[in-house]
Amino acid sequence: AAKMAVIELVDYHEMPADGQKPVKQDRSKRVKGSKKSEIAS
Repeated sequence: AAKMAVIELVDYHEMPADGQKPVKQDRSKRVKGSKKSEIAS
């Protein structure tokens, strides 16, 4: 299972998926933003 996850991450980095990459980045930014807002509040 761990190997599969690593392979998937490598595939995302090596294969520039115009649709998937931005979505992943947006999700990480949203999660970080929500965490920061929770800490701030």
